Amino acid sequence: QKPKKRSPPGRGAAWRARRDATPTQNGGSRLSPGEWLDRLERDHDNLRAAFGWFETVGESQLALRLGGAVWEFWCLRGHFAEGWRRLDELLGIDDQPTLARAKALTGAVHLGSGESSYAKATQRGRAEQALALYRELGEAWEQGRSLTADEAVARALDAAAP
Repeated sequence: QKPKKRSPPGRGAAWRARRDATPTQNGGSRLSPGEWLDRLERDHDNLRAAFGWFETVGESQLALRLGGAVWEFWCLRGHFAEGWRRLDELLGIDDQPTLARAKALTGAVHLGSGESSYAKATQRGRAEQALALYRELGEAWEQGRSLTADEAVARALDAAAP
């Protein structure tokens, strides 16, 4: 008898988060924004477990994909520090030029606005990296989102300057 394949804890929650956050062909999402946020809040501990498992087994791309799918949840539900720390760590581990990295960079830019001076100092560079990756990968929609993040970072940094 073959041994059972071990699945990561929280795998179902991670998969549902990515699936439900993905727009359908007609432009709407599978869940309303409130339903999506409520589901992720209920599954938050499972998401944490999934991140931990991905990191333990060296699946940094899967962890980046998950982070890229849930960063807006972290922003909207006030989990700025947790989300930023998670993405910052993952971005330091995996520098492959992938869509997963670009989305995680975008998330880190948004999440870092309320964090430490280190987080703020990395924002502009990360926004520029994300934009360059989106262009390289031909992701026009994400380029627009990244430009919006660039603009917000520039305004925030300019406002904080003496």
